[in-house]
Amino acid sequence: MSSRARSLLALGLLAGILALEAAHAVRRLRGAAERSAEAVLAERRGEVSAMAARLADDLALGRAHARTLASLESVRTLLEGGAADRAGRDAVAVLLHFPSLGSVVALDASGRERLRVERVGPGVSVVPPALLRVDLAPERVRAAREEGRDLAPLLEFDDERVDLAQRDRQVLRFAAPVGAGALVLSIYAAPLFETLRREGDESGLAQFLVDAEGRYLAHPDRRKERRRDGGGSFREDHPAAFEAVVARGEALAAEGDDRFVAAPTGPRGAGGRPAWSLVAHLPERALGRFSESVRAEAVGAGALLLATTAAIFAVGFVLLRLAVAHARGEAQRAAERRLAEAERLAALGRLTAGVAHEINNPLTGIGNYLALLERHGDRPDRRSEYVGLLRHGFERLRTIARDLLAVAHPPTPRRESVDLGAVLDRVERVVRHDRGFERVRWERALPADLPCVSADPFALEQVFLNLALNARDAMPDGGTIAVRARRHPRDPARIAVDFEDTGRGIPPEALPRIFEPFFSTRGGTGLGLSVCASVVAANGGTVRAENRPEGGARILLELPAAAASPAAVAETRA
Repeated sequence: MSSRARSLLALGLLAGILALEAAHAVRRLRGAAERSAEAVLAERRGEVSAMAARLADDLALGRAHARTLASLESVRTLLEGGAADRAGRDAVAVLLHFPSLGSVVALDASGRERLRVERVGPGVSVVPPALLRVDLAPERVRAAREEGRDLAPLLEFDDERVDLAQRDRQVLRFAAPVGAGALVLSIYAAPLFETLRREGDESGLAQFLVDAEGRYLAHPDRRKERRRDGGGSFREDHPAAFEAVVARGEALAAEGDDRFVAAPTGPRGAGGRPAWSLVAHLPERALGRFSESVRAEAVGAGALLLATTAAIFAVGFVLLRLAVAHARGEAQRAAERRLAEAERLAALGRLTAGVAHEINNPLTGIGNYLALLERHGDRPDRRSEYVGLLRHGFERLRTIARDLLAVAHPPTPRRESVDLGAVLDRVERVVRHDRGFERVRWERALPADLPCVSADPFALEQVFLNLALNARDAMPDGGTIAVRARRHPRDPARIAVDFEDTGRGIPPEALPRIFEPFFSTRGGTGLGLSVCASVVAANGGTVRAENRPEGGARILLELPAAAASPAAVAETRA
């Protein structure tokens, strides 16, 4: 074979290798672009879930304010025919302390206004009796009491506030019964909704809040928002996406080339639809925009390969392979960096929702005990009990904050000998003032020689509190919570605990996923049981769930026993 033929053969082989390597690099880069689109959807899902959880917490705070005001003795006395002075002072104090509250109205059984306290500029004013509504409208009281049963507030328009633009007059009404009357608390929705409106000028990405009928409550285009004379409709704009994310409650939906990410906010009403849903709309061009940089890297890599072809032919096969491998590696590392960033943001969204969920429990207890302290603070025995429970609630908050600060370098759980009976006593005291537990009966079977468990006491209390709240929700008409503990029959160094309720049980298809984060069968955040599983595992235990044959659910926990004798345990309980 001549030298010319050998050269042509070598060049042909090099060209073929170059073409194969270039095709391989393009396939890898295209795969990276597709993975980047999936990462964008995961990132948006985490952000939407976190924002929906924060909105649910804000609505829960409004409900708590309304119930707290309704529980004041001065308000009850007013609606029973007493004077309005003390009730007015109490309402003014609450509104001054919480700037987000707009007004408070107390209605007697006939529908006549007995008290109205409104925010005026930076201050708060009690409306004089001569300016109160005196018309008898018992239907207002019936409507308010019916609204008070729904966890979703009523959205109305306050046309009397002429100092605000018409589009900012949306108000949320929270109602609570007071004797035969009702108390209605108003919160202006504009500050809450403003944080939900989001739109990308170039990509077309948008975020909005819709109700169960698909009407826009908050939208970047304010003309579409619900108002007295109409407004836009998500159901009309995107019928297929509405059926998926609102009617069927799915988290992801597609309509043509567009994608939709949604998270429910509020309870599920008729037909299983959530009262409100937060939806993010990602048009095809929005997903493409996030992948442009990856495609640009592909073009650059191809240009580099073409520009260096002459040099590769000159220096030979080894340098050609090195150049292609370098270009391919750079593209892959760039794609991996983007995926890691998206996963970090999604994790941040989950952490935010988890923090809100965990802090809400002690805060709710603290709010209840503050209200009870205000009502019964003149009795030394009650005052001492409530102050102790308040201090315990603050200690739980301090423990949660300590754990959050140690996320980067998780510490070893604080393990000590914990009396299981004492932990259950504290949990029962915390929940006994919750109206949801009024028809719940507690049963407990703890042997006298049961040893202490080795665990963090605050973390263990958190586990049983979350389990009790789940059991309460599963028994809306009341029932029984039973806790039974014993030495593990196969391992005396461990304690087996059964936590049972007589509720509706766990759907069989949900049992394998019941401890997964963000998985819920009730429309909540889906973090309660996930937190329980994490806490039990961190303390050296295990947890699983099953349904009782006679009805209801059973949570089975195994915890390490502390190195203490039965006599020491009995002495501790005594």
